[in-house]
Amino acid sequence: MVFGKRKSPPVAAFSVPVPRDTIADPNDADLELIATIVDFVNYLFTDGLYRQEELPPHLVQLYHADFYVAQINNGGHSQFVHNCGTRWQMIFANAEAGLAAMGATGQANLMRELTVWTAANPDKASAQTGFKGGRDPALDILDEAFNRQQVESPVAPRAATWIRSWSGLRLVEPAELRKAWNECARANARRLHRLSETRVGAFQQVLSDDVHLAIGMAVDAANETLFEGRNRETIEVDGRHLEAWIVQTSFGLRGAVCDSSGVRLYALQLGGEGVTWKAAALIGFAGTTDIDQMLSFAEGEPLAMAADLALSRVRPDFTGCIIQPCEPVDGIPNPIFKIVAGDEIFMMTKKDAMYVLAGQRPGEIYDPISLAEIEVHKQGLRDN
Repeated sequence: MVFGKRKSPPVAAFSVPVPRDTIADPNDADLELIATIVDFVNYLFTDGLYRQEELPPHLVQLYHADFYVAQINNGGHSQFVHNCGTRWQMIFANAEAGLAAMGATGQANLMRELTVWTAANPDKASAQTGFKGGRDPALDILDEAFNRQQVESPVAPRAATWIRSWSGLRLVEPAELRKAWNECARANARRLHRLSETRVGAFQQVLSDDVHLAIGMAVDAANETLFEGRNRETIEVDGRHLEAWIVQTSFGLRGAVCDSSGVRLYALQLGGEGVTWKAAALIGFAGTTDIDQMLSFAEGEPLAMAADLALSRVRPDFTGCIIQPCEPVDGIPNPIFKIVAGDEIFMMTKKDAMYVLAGQRPGEIYDPISLAEIEVHKQGLRDN
């Protein structure tokens, strides 16, 4: 066996779309041009599912240089260190490289000083918050030096001039910019595979959360969709103070009270003395028997993988999908799961040894998926 350096991933080859007027008529367009590039890189990360090493270096360097400047302007070097977290070495290196490339020499030197300080003071660096009590005096000194540099030679004009010098810019009309971004995002050959990985992970997180599943059934009984995230608070229900989960649904904040009988979902209004929220009306309920059946089913079935495989066949491009258990339906023996993909809602259930997906339109039923197909899909995600 021959060992060598790890092979670097190929760098994406696409032109960078920019609004035509920020190049052709650059007067007062510097900030717009910089913001466009930053938003574009964010889009490549979130929708294109690119990894940093797969993007042209100058894009990432500009992105992190802008992040540095924005953080210092907001909360100083202390906040910047805090918000970089464990990725500080990579972000610092990119920010310094970007500042140097655009000719912001003074700011690049301060970035280098910050790198040296952070490496030499790991305990102090981890204690930074950007707020009083979590700010090191050495970083306050860097803040003052940064402000002086910005007065003498601000970053923005240099950044915009640097961007305009890049080869491979593609000038587009503002109305066509999002379409051009989509083309770049979908040029990522690994995008659909990573999209499946992301969906499976998100689905699995929900389906393995007993509280989320139970509340989801009560939310479905209210004909609403449960979004992720919850916090526990005391709410007033009929004059009593009860512990509840405050959850976000498609219709706003709701209070879910869990007890031995099941889950009761309440619409909320602002509370009075001692509580933030007061129950306005009971809008959904899921009983213990139905909840127990749902939990037992979810524990033994490849639901996350089945839902992703179904979506990868009918709506392969959708991100940010939600899966939610539904209340039982007469005549359907197994639990039903609602899958929200964009503006569409699908229903999935198991029939015999197959999973079946149905859409909202009459007769919109897709080819069933076997357990063997689900296993092949699972193996494919694991192998790649």
